[in-house]
Amino acid sequence: MIQFLKDAIREFRHVVWPTRKETQKFFTLVLAMLVFFGVYLFVASNIFSEIIFGLKNILGPESTTSVSSSMSQDEIDALFSQEVHIDGDHDDTMSGSALEVSEESTATGEVAQ
Repeated sequence: MIQFLKDAIREFRHVVWPTRKETQKFFTLVLAMLVFFGVYLFVASNIFSEIIFGLKNILGPESTTSVSSSMSQDEIDALFSQEVHIDGDHDDTMSGSALEVSEESTATGEVAQ
């Protein structure tokens, strides 16, 4: 183990470390490449998204759902919105009558509907 450490130290003496100027040059190069590729990926992603949404609009909403669903588009939209709709009620809170539990159902652990 001690021999390994001595060999490692001896190898470190052979390393040619970059100068301050070289380090600054390489840092600037790496930073510029990161910015370039970041902007490139941002632009390419936005262009690709516009193409996909454009194709979706051209093809229409019928072709976007290949699996038939029992939910209407309004119900799906309501799931993704912040509003809660109960029995046509457009309040943001749920009414107490919607969540009533009968006395006999509490004994069995079931919720009345």
